[in-house]
Amino acid sequence: MMSKPNVLLFFIDALRYELVDNEAVRRELMPTIAGMLDEGSFAHVVSNAGATQYVLPSILTQSYPFDYGGYDRGIRDRPKSIIELFKESGYATYGTFSSYLYARVPGFFRGLDHKRCLYPVFRVINKVIVHQLSHELKLMKAGDKTKEEVLVIVREWFNAVLGALAEYGENHPKVLWAKGFERRNRRLAVRIRAELELLEKNPDAILRKLEEVDSYYYWTTFGDEHHTLRSRSIHFFERVYTRLAKPLFWTGLLPRHLRYQDMSLEEMTLDFPEFLERAKQDEKPWFACLHILNIHSFQVTPGFMQQLSKYRHIPAVLRKRKKLGRTWQPLMHDLTLFDLDRRFSVMVKKLKAKGLMTDNTVIAVFGDHGIDLGDRNAVADSERGFRSHRAFLDTVLGISGTDRRFENRVMIDSQGLSATIVEAAGLSPHPAFKGVSAFAGGKSIVISETAGRGSCDLERKNLFFTLTSETHKLFTVLKGSELEIIALVDTVSDPDELHDIKDVPENAPIVETLLAELYRERGEILKARGFQLEAPLSWAG
Repeated sequence: MMSKPNVLLFFIDALRYELVDNEAVRRELMPTIAGMLDEGSFAHVVSNAGATQYVLPSILTQSYPFDYGGYDRGIRDRPKSIIELFKESGYATYGTFSSYLYARVPGFFRGLDHKRCLYPVFRVINKVIVHQLSHELKLMKAGDKTKEEVLVIVREWFNAVLGALAEYGENHPKVLWAKGFERRNRRLAVRIRAELELLEKNPDAILRKLEEVDSYYYWTTFGDEHHTLRSRSIHFFERVYTRLAKPLFWTGLLPRHLRYQDMSLEEMTLDFPEFLERAKQDEKPWFACLHILNIHSFQVTPGFMQQLSKYRHIPAVLRKRKKLGRTWQPLMHDLTLFDLDRRFSVMVKKLKAKGLMTDNTVIAVFGDHGIDLGDRNAVADSERGFRSHRAFLDTVLGISGTDRRFENRVMIDSQGLSATIVEAAGLSPHPAFKGVSAFAGGKSIVISETAGRGSCDLERKNLFFTLTSETHKLFTVLKGSELEIIALVDTVSDPDELHDIKDVPENAPIVETLLAELYRERGEILKARGFQLEAPLSWAG
């Protein structure tokens, strides 16, 4: 009987599909990953949403973003994550995460034996306010919620998120080079404790600050009832810095925001060999997820010396870009991709040399969504929804280390990405999982869904559904109880998704086919808002 394979997920946040789909590009800019894919297969992933918070529940639990009350609460209320599935199957489980998303949304660590997190504490509270609390404050101002109701929600999020952040700062993980990053997080932990005390003593002061203070600088007021000279000074000097340093941001040598730092692969995997040693001693197969933000944050410095190290590759990358004809894509993006591929190669070679990674290892390289690099018509916020353009939705899954193959470029969604990994490892899916794997042929139509930017209020906000087939994309929105057709585009003849062809009579059957899939898959969400499946549709002008 064959032993269970080890499983390594190399999760490259915002990895674009065409980087892998184009053989010349992948060989020049990511040769290590290209070599792995030569021994495996890769699928075209159309994400179930175009942002990490919205789509991560789909990847981890094979459920839609709007399922189980929506993505605001992460996977807390979802039946099972794939990490739990691996753990229950006898695997030692590990995760490393540089995205501060994991610090502010509950449940993502479920099933992990060990986790390593490096994120800037000050950024977390900003995102909690923007994504969770600002919507509640608007409802309070409009009279749709009372102050007492909003305070209950504020207490819930502050106690859960800030309490965990204080503990994180007080027990900060070891770092290689990011000493200043660690010091800032440790110092801020003290002020977080003071903010939690203030919440209990004077909750009205917290509400007042939430309404008056710029969410990005809210952290400067931790422990204080009002804006202070200190907080106003920090705000002023950071704005001055941003204005003066902006011309140099493209170099990556200066951070776009003071105190904000990306993390290199070596920093993020500092304790990974130690975890593998323990798994080896315990004679356990291992599952590891390395969620790396470098491509998503290619304009954010990983530290001055780390950035200089990356600069060694500039001559080589410039030659490769000229050879490939890559003229409009940002140089720092391609340089960061090439550098990350090299670092991944070094890591794998070292682990194999130490006997910590064997040939019996399934390696999955994938993204959660894409990223806009200046694509035509790729507007994050538009009448078609939040990040609904292919630049945001299209990403990739590559699998190697298994004898099983699937057809390259088969279309799957984020749930199918997860299902493919589970199937490649030989595990049986949980009954609640909805994913259709690439091995099973993928999906003919993918549904992506968001409630726009910010909170996922399924009762009040407009809900956007984007349906993607091999040849077309349909944009729809649920406003109240009415479903509106926004646009239809032909993605073959119009890859930039510029021309709306929904009003062409010959395209009516295409619209009907895509809507039928929406009704079949998401009928429960539509009905909850009072939509009648047989009701006439409205068409955007």
